[in-house]
Amino acid sequence: MATIRLQVTLSAMAGRQLPFVSVLVPFWLVATFVKMEGGTWKQVFEVWPAMLCAGLTFAAMQFFASGSSALHLMTDVVSGVFSVICTALFLRFVWHPKTRFLLRSEREALERAGQNPETVTADSNGWKYRYTTRETIHAWMPWVILIACCALWGVPEFKKLLNGLFSGVTFSTTLLGSPFAGSLSLPVWDMPALHNLVQRMPPVAPVNAKAEAAKFTINWLSTAGTGVFVAALLAGLVLKLNAAQWKEAFIQTMRRMKIPVLVIGQVLGLGFLTRYSGTDAVLGLAFTHAGFLYPFFAAYLGWLGVFLTGSDTASNALFGSLQRITAQQLNLNPTLIVATNSTGGVMGKMIDAQSIMVACAACYDDPKERSFALGPIFRTVFFHSIAGAAVIGIIAMLQAYVFPSMIP
Repeated sequence: MATIRLQVTLSAMAGRQLPFVSVLVPFWLVATFVKMEGGTWKQVFEVWPAMLCAGLTFAAMQFFASGSSALHLMTDVVSGVFSVICTALFLRFVWHPKTRFLLRSEREALERAGQNPETVTADSNGWKYRYTTRETIHAWMPWVILIACCALWGVPEFKKLLNGLFSGVTFSTTLLGSPFAGSLSLPVWDMPALHNLVQRMPPVAPVNAKAEAAKFTINWLSTAGTGVFVAALLAGLVLKLNAAQWKEAFIQTMRRMKIPVLVIGQVLGLGFLTRYSGTDAVLGLAFTHAGFLYPFFAAYLGWLGVFLTGSDTASNALFGSLQRITAQQLNLNPTLIVATNSTGGVMGKMIDAQSIMVACAACYDDPKERSFALGPIFRTVFFHSIAGAAVIGIIAMLQAYVFPSMIP
């Protein structure tokens, strides 16, 4: 129960930081997209009601769900679904833009055909939605199934059920000279030459802290990836794929993911190397010299953790205890600083190699395009990542010194 209360408290703290950014994100995304496509600021602000609806509804649900014991583990999933529904209803029944935005390629095609793009965008009859309600729902079903599976696999009771599914089938052996034992659903391997051989010292850890455990727990049933795999199988059944389509989908996925999987493995390995070599502690201690400004740089420490590991969870594992100890040394609220590690890490998600490689695999059919897209994507989003972490840092500073009552 104490662990759950701590989770809800940290989640609630994050829910009092991120909503401010969530309202801003739709404006930020639309402005970036429109300017990249050669649009104008007038076109950006033309759709401000829809952006405000999307941002406010997401932020409101994010604030509510983050402090709820029932929803705190799937806050962003619930908030995203709520925002999509509210924005769709808003655009359908309340408001819609007067003109249609054209991509750069669409404008160039019209100009080559001798048509005026301004006339086309102002013509409300130029585009009609071609699909029925049933077809639309059918097309959305894979996404609905994915959300449902991710939500189900995020429920602690369901994870516990899966981990204990084959608890009666146990084994015990050695692998490379180290114990490898457990149940069929939850085998555990003590990493050789590493398990209980690294010990952190003050001020990074308390006096006489236990040696760092290095156990590789293969929770192959309860991991989120299994939920995604089940969602893919269910989506294929709902879409009524035939044998040839199943084969094509499987082969194409394997081809697309062979390089991203290698990159993800290397990035995660780098994260563990950073942790067990003490590099994270050295970097963290360097940030403590910021003194009064530490709440601002706490966001960048979380940002750095996600950049190194590719995961907000892994970043919290790397720097969470260090952030707490540093907060105590500087007489800052540990709840605020530890939560800022997580919220700042959110802004690092867009530049970590793991996420970019997955995005490239999902969006580019040509292997050469996937290979060449990594660098340009990183360069394009790097500034936005830095700026986003700065916004979180400023919010943390205000909550630490100006509005401490916002801390649960």
